[in-house]
Amino acid sequence: MRKYIITFCLILFCMIMFGSRVYAAFITDITEFVQFDGTDTFTDTFGDAAEPPSGPISGSDYVVEGTFGSTRESGGSLELNTDDGIVDVNEKFLAAAVRDSTKFFSSLGGGHVIGTFDFSGGLPPDSFFGIEILNFASVSGEISGDPVTNDEAWMGVYLDSGHLFGVWGDEGPLDQLGFVDFGVVGSTTIGLKLEINSINKVTALFDYGSGFSSHPGSTDFTTLSFISGDVYTGGFAAGENIVPEPATVALLGIGLARLAGAAVRRRLKKAKQQ
Repeated sequence: MRKYIITFCLILFCMIMFGSRVYAAFITDITEFVQFDGTDTFTDTFGDAAEPPSGPISGSDYVVEGTFGSTRESGGSLELNTDDGIVDVNEKFLAAAVRDSTKFFSSLGGGHVIGTFDFSGGLPPDSFFGIEILNFASVSGEISGDPVTNDEAWMGVYLDSGHLFGVWGDEGPLDQLGFVDFGVVGSTTIGLKLEINSINKVTALFDYGSGFSSHPGSTDFTTLSFISGDVYTGGFAAGENIVPEPATVALLGIGLARLAGAAVRRRLKKAKQQ
């Protein structure tokens, strides 16, 4: 009898660990992206019906990981659709980073990145969206690939069991530095803001219907080093963590950081300028 129990447990374990993996077709819309470098502002309200390019095309506003569909931008929003993303390490991502060198951040210069997201079309379980400030290697001040040492600040949103969670972190080995539970989803619009002060410290602020505010642990949660030779810019991303059912419970507290932060980080870091 014992061997049958063991066999059953092994089969159950395999079903959980290697069960079917499901992609969500639609994640969310981004309705505005703003990058302020302390002096100049880059604003995209996604109203020109011109999708960000697929890949790093010379002269474009963004470096992109994935391929935006030809009809994704309309009516003042850009649909972040996982059908346009790429699959890697059990995740599917679509990400973009500002490539305009006049809007890159500088040490002690301050600035911020803001992303406004609308998920009224539904936010599937195990999906996420977020923004980030990160560094790239540079050639003549332009993005040219991965830095020698990652230096970043990120924040994102994740839906689990009807609750909306905000998370934030940096490049540290633990990834996630904190999270806040916004409770059962009410508003389907949320703003994310990463603010750099005059001594390079970063604060994460959320706007969930009552203006931007910080939460315990999110004020000055990390300091950007501004590594010599690198350029620092902002970006946004959305995607889905592909997990075997019914293991989604394990994501909460363990996977939030990987979903909302490292996801953005890994994909943007691989974007290269041609």
